[in-house]
Amino acid sequence: MIKKYFVFFFLFLCTFSWGQGTSIFLKFTTVASQADELGHVSPSLEISNLGQSEWVGNVQLEGNSSFITLSSAKTKALRLPAGQKMYIPILAHVDQSSSLTNDLAIKAQLIPLHGPAIPWVEHPILIQKNRRILLTNPDSQLQFRQVGDSILIKAIIQNRGNTTEKVHYIVTLPNQLNKTRTEALNFTIRPFQDTLVTLLQYINKEAYKLEDFDISTTLLYENGDFIGRTLYSISSLKSKRRYRAENQYASSYNPSSSIELNRVMGKNVMAATQLIGSGTVQFSEHSQLGLTADLIHWDKENKVNLRHFLADFQTKNIQVQAGNLFQSGEFSLQGRGVQTQIKLQDSLYIQAGYLDKTYLISDSNDRSVGYNTWVGFQSQKHAWKHAQFYYDVNHRYGEKKILQYNSFALWNKPILQVDFNQGGSVLQTDETSQLGVFLGLNAYATLTKYQIQHNSFYSSPYYAGVRQGVSQAATTIRRNMGKHSVGLIQHFIDYAPKYSYTNSVNAQQQSNALGMSYSYRMASSTLLVSPQYVQEKRFNYQTATMEKLQAVRFHAAYHQSNFAKGFGYNASIDLGNYITQTEIQERLHYRLNVGANYKNFDLGVSYQYNYNNLSELINASYYDWQVIHTYTNLMIMGNYRQRFFNNQLGIVLSGYYNNTSTSGDFWQFNTRVEYKLKKDFDIYVSNYNNYGGFSAANQTNYFQVGLVKQLTPYKAYEKLYNLNVLVYYQDENQNILPASNRVVTINQKAFITNVDGSIDYKKLPAGTYTVQVQNDQHWFMNALKLSLDSNLSQVIYLTQTTTITGSIHYEYAEHAVTLNKNLAGQRVVAQNNIGESYTAYTSDEGRYSLYLPKGDYTVTVYPDQPNQVEVLQNTIKVNTTTTNNQVIDFNIQVKSKDVQVKKFKAISF
Repeated sequence: MIKKYFVFFFLFLCTFSWGQGTSIFLKFTTVASQADELGHVSPSLEISNLGQSEWVGNVQLEGNSSFITLSSAKTKALRLPAGQKMYIPILAHVDQSSSLTNDLAIKAQLIPLHGPAIPWVEHPILIQKNRRILLTNPDSQLQFRQVGDSILIKAIIQNRGNTTEKVHYIVTLPNQLNKTRTEALNFTIRPFQDTLVTLLQYINKEAYKLEDFDISTTLLYENGDFIGRTLYSISSLKSKRRYRAENQYASSYNPSSSIELNRVMGKNVMAATQLIGSGTVQFSEHSQLGLTADLIHWDKENKVNLRHFLADFQTKNIQVQAGNLFQSGEFSLQGRGVQTQIKLQDSLYIQAGYLDKTYLISDSNDRSVGYNTWVGFQSQKHAWKHAQFYYDVNHRYGEKKILQYNSFALWNKPILQVDFNQGGSVLQTDETSQLGVFLGLNAYATLTKYQIQHNSFYSSPYYAGVRQGVSQAATTIRRNMGKHSVGLIQHFIDYAPKYSYTNSVNAQQQSNALGMSYSYRMASSTLLVSPQYVQEKRFNYQTATMEKLQAVRFHAAYHQSNFAKGFGYNASIDLGNYITQTEIQERLHYRLNVGANYKNFDLGVSYQYNYNNLSELINASYYDWQVIHTYTNLMIMGNYRQRFFNNQLGIVLSGYYNNTSTSGDFWQFNTRVEYKLKKDFDIYVSNYNNYGGFSAANQTNYFQVGLVKQLTPYKAYEKLYNLNVLVYYQDENQNILPASNRVVTINQKAFITNVDGSIDYKKLPAGTYTVQVQNDQHWFMNALKLSLDSNLSQVIYLTQTTTITGSIHYEYAEHAVTLNKNLAGQRVVAQNNIGESYTAYTSDEGRYSLYLPKGDYTVTVYPDQPNQVEVLQNTIKVNTTTTNNQVIDFNIQVKSKDVQVKKFKAISF
C-alpha cells in the first residue's frame, strides 16, 4: 500500500502539461479518489491559463477500464481567458465487480483548437476492499428409495466481493454413509464469480437403515474464518412410516436417557455389578421429571449401595432437584439434599437449597459431617446480578459459618464492563468468633485496537468461603494489529488462610508473574511467544520457613491445522533459569511438548528437565532427591479411535507411559470395544491395565463388560394417532385414477405412494401437519395443512396443470442510468381470484415458466432495482386452460438519469 501511495504522489507532482508556450496547466485537485461503498467517485479537474492570451479548445475525459463509467460528458468545449482558473467536476461510477488488483484511473486531456494536443494526465481510483462470500443451498430436501441410489449434494458459492479468496468447503456425513465422515474441497474463487459445487454419494446398506439423516456443509476462508453453513435433510421414500422424534437415539456416550448394566472384575480391584439408569417422564410440553440412579453391588462385602440418585422436576418457571447435589457457589460441597429455582421474571430467578454432607444417598445419619443451606437470587438484566445467603455447620471441627455474597454490574457498556463482588462472613466455634470479608472487581474494556481485562479480589484470612485468605490481581492489556497481537501480562496471587481448627501457617504460598506476549496468526497456524519474570513463595515443612524463588522464563508455542486433510500438530517449550540460589546445581529448567493428530490418531510427547517450580523443588527436598540427580520426567500418550463394518463396531485404544528420575517407569493401557446390536442397543467390553511407578510389583488390571440401551422420553400427556393419505389424479372430465409412485412430504418427511396411491404415517402426536405432493409439469396441488387430533384418512386430488411462460427484456435510452441489467433471478408472480399465488424466477436468459391449475390469473414481474426501472406493461390478466400455453413477455425500461451542471466563478490571478 505504501508503494501505491508513493506512485500516486509521484503522479500528482507530474500530472500537469504545458501548452501554447507553457501557458496552460492541467491537473486533478487530489492525488487519488476513493470510491464509496456504492462505487461512486467525484474528482475535480483544475485548468489554469497563465498565458497572455485566451485559450480555446476541448477537454477530453475517459476511463482506462471498462469498469469505469463516466456520468459527466466525455467532451466539453472550453474557452479560458488569460490569467483565469477553472474547475470541472467529474462524476463517475466504478463497477463493484472490479478486482481489487486492477489499476483503475480516469484520464483527462486538453485539445486546443489549433496546435498539438496536450498529453493525458491520469487520476487513480481506489476501491474499497470488500471480502464477501455467500453460500446458498438450492435443494435442501433429498430423497432415496433403495440401496445403490445416489444423492447429489449441490451448493452455490458466490463471491460478491472484489477480492480473490481461497476457501475450504467441508461436507460432514454420517458414519454409515462415509467412514471418513468428511469430504473437503479447496479452491479459489475470483471476484463476482459463481461456483457450483456438487458431491455425489451412493446409499449403502447401513445408510439405508437410517431412513432419515442430515448432511451439513461448512464453508471457511483459507485462515479458518467462518463463512456459512447449510443443512441437507435426506429422507427415504416409503409408503409406510412410523413417527420418530428428532434425535430420538442419542450417542452411547451420552447417558442422558439410557440404562446400563455392567460387570467389573480383575486384579487389585473390587469385583462389582453396577446398574446405571436415567430417563425422563414428560407430563406436558413444559413439565417433566428426570430420574438418574447408580446402584452397585460389591461382591466382597455382599452389599448394595445406592451411590447416586437425583430427581429433577421442571416446569416452565420452576425447577426442583432432590438427591445427590453439588454446591459450587461460595462453598464447594457434595452431599444429599434438595434445591429449587423459581423464575419470577424473564431474567430474575430466586434460588434456595439444603445439603447434608454425606457421600452416598443411602448413608446413615451418623455418617453426616454437617449441613449447608442457602437462599438467594440471580438476575441477567439488572445491576444487582447475584445475591446469596449461606448457613453452614461442620460437626467434625465444631464450626458454624454465616456468609452473604453479592455481585453488582457497575458499568455495562460496549466499550467497558465492570462488575463488583462483595462478601461477608462470621465463623463461630466454641472458643472464638471471627469476621471475614471478600471484595472483588472484574473489568473488561475495548478501546479501539486495545483490549484490557482485569480480575482482582481480596479475601480476609477468616473469610468462610472457598477463597479464604486468597488475594489476586491479574491484568492483561492486548493490542491487535491485523494478524499480529501484542500483550502485557501481570498475575499475582497470595494464599494465607487461617483455620480455627489447625495451624494454617504451612498453607501459605504466593506467586507473582510479569511478562509480555506476542502472537502471529497465519493462514492455518498460530505462533505465540511470551517472556516472563516469576517469583514464588511457599512454606517448607522441613525447614519450617518460607522459601523464596525467582526465575526468568520464556514460553513459545506453534499450532498448525489442516482442515482438508484432518491433520494438525503443535509444539511448545517452557524455558527458564533460576535467579535465586538453590540447593540444586543446575539452574536451567525446561519442558517440551509436542503433539500431533491425524484423523483417528492422537499422539503427545512431553519431556521435563529439572524442577519447574518451587512446589516440585520443596517436595523433592523431603527425600533429598534434588541433590542426588537432576529431575527428569518423560510422558508419552497415544489414542486411536475407529469404527468398522459401517459403524457397527467401534474400537478405542489408548496408551500412557511415564518415566521420572524419582519413581521410574509407569505404564497404562486402556481398550474399549463396542458393538451395536441394534440402533439403540450396544454391548461393550473395556480393559484397563497399569503397572510400575514407585513399586515395580504394583499392577492393576480389570475387565468391564456392559450393555447399554438407549431410551426415549416417555410422554405421559401425549396421545398418538395414525394418518392415511390417498392421492388420486382427477382430469377435466372428472375421471379419477390412483396416483402411484408420487413423492409426498409430511412436515418434510418424504413418502412415496403405493400402487393404490396410498401412504401411512403411524403413531403421530397431535398437532398440525403440512402435506405436499411433489408437483410436476402435468399435475398439481397446493400444500394442505391438517390438524390431527384423532385417526385421520385424507383424500387428495391432483389437478391437471396449465402453463404460463415468457421472458423479460431491457430497454434503455442513451442517457439511461448505469445499473446491472441482470436477466436472472427476477421474480414473476401469478395470483388467482382467491389470493393464491405462484412464483417463478427467471433463468440466465431471462425466461420463466409457471405450472398452475387452470383459471384466471394476474401475472406481475417484480424487477431488481425498482427505483431505476419501469415495467412498460405489468400486472397482466390471463385465463389459462390445459390445452393452450399462455406466453407473457415483459419489457423493462431503464429510467433516464438526471444530469446536473455545476458552474464555477472564474478566479483572476
